[in-house]
Formats: sequence, structure tokens, C-alpha cells
Amino acid sequence: MHHFSPSHGGHAPGHLRDLFCGWSETGSVQLEKLSQPPKVPEPLDWLIGKLWNCTDIMSSDVRAELRQRLDPWDQDPEMFTYGQAARRIRAMLDSGFSSLGKPSL
Repeated sequence: MHHFSPSHGGHAPGHLRDLFCGWSETGSVQLEKLSQPPKVPEPLDWLIGKLWNCTDIMSSDVRAELRQRLDPWDQDPEMFTYGQAARRIRAMLDSGFSSLGKPSL
């Protein structure tokens, strides 16, 4: 049986992808939806780390939500995998965009 390892990448568990999809819609990582939620100070940072090397392809709906959330800051919104999105979000947060977690207008 294959066990997902964020450091090696590949197919991430559905619950992690679901958390990311929820964040793209609401701006909030809802860890309480997990059966054993981790105690982490920054849920988005935790989720980004878990999906960093994920090669799963995002649906067009998720990509559209993500583009809406990241624009107008992100001038290159072509992201296809959850890992690409995680790395793009991390770069934006590191550049000082603290409003990524707020719902889009």
C-alpha cells in the first residue's frame, strides 16, 4: 500500500485536497473537519506544506476559485496541480500578501 509523503510528492489524500478546495472557496482552512485535527498555529502553512509536492491535478472549478482569490496580485495564474498552487501561495505569502486568507469579493 502506498503511503503519501509530502516530501516525496505524488497523489495526496482526498481530505487534504478537500481542505485546500475549502480554503479556495472560503479563505479558511477548516481543520475541525478532520477526524484528528492537528494543533498548528497557522493552518494554511500546515496545508501548504502537506501539498507542496502533490502532483494531483486541480479541477477547473478549483482553479477558477484560486485565480479569483489570488488576482489581482498574481500575474501568472496558470497552476494545474495542488503542489504548484501551494508553492505559488507560499511565495505570495512570503512576499507580504497577508490578505490571501480573506474571502474574495
